[in-house]
Order: sequence, then C-alpha cells, then structure tokens
Amino acid sequence: MKSNYKGTTLLEIIVAVSIMTVLVGTSCMALVKLTEHHRMERYVTEAKMVYRAAELYVEDTSSCGLLDDVSLYQDILSSDVNSKNNKLYPYLSGNCTKGATLTKIAVSRDKTKLIAIIYSVGKYEIEIRKGRLDQIESISLK
Repeated sequence: MKSNYKGTTLLEIIVAVSIMTVLVGTSCMALVKLTEHHRMERYVTEAKMVYRAAELYVEDTSSCGLLDDVSLYQDILSSDVNSKNNKLYPYLSGNCTKGATLTKIAVSRDKTKLIAIIYSVGKYEIEIRKGRLDQIESISLK
C-alpha cells in the first residue's frame, strides 16, 4: 500500500520543540554560571591591582611623612576607586569597575607598609592580605 505522506505530524513538531527548549534552558544556565565566574575573576584581578596601587601610594606618602589615618580616609576610602577624586586614580588610570570602593585598609603601626585591603564591588567583598587573595565574600543584597 502506497502512502501520500509528505510532511511532519504535529506530534513530531512538539517533540522537536520541547527538546530544543530543554537544550536552550540548560545551556543558558551554564552560560549564566560561566559569566558570573568570569565576573568574579575580573573583580579579584581588580582587587589585586588596587592593592598594588594602594601599596605604592602608602610607600610614596610615608616616605614624605604625610601618611596618617585622616589622610588615608580622605584620600582613599571616602570616594570610589574609579573616581578622579581618589588618590589611587593616577596609579589605576580608571581601570576599575564603576562603583567599586575600598571599605577597609590596614597599614603597619609605623605607617610605612600596607598590610591588607577589603575591596567591595558589586555584591562581592574581596580581601587581599600581603598581596595574596585571602577571602571572597558575597554580600547579601538588602
């Protein structure tokens, strides 16, 4: 018996569309995770760069005898890292994420050496101690 069948059935189309939906859904979730991972890596790299800039700033200002807690707050902690008002701007050339801040900075007792910083960007707080990554915390959004 010969059939005149020349097309696809509705059931075949529904199955094909549902398979494509599952594939797209799983690949989107993987893409979101990958994007977030690369964003976090970029923030860690920025934090290390800010640590190096702060280290240079502390060395420069301590050699002139101008470093104290008030100047640290006014020069570094009071404005965004990417702001031209921040004293780290010449060292960083505006290469940090907009809205990134230094929330804490620790210097030695004699104020000649940088010990640690906490760099806040997005929903992350990244702590760098002695030039190495110490801790990454995700800040819960309120």
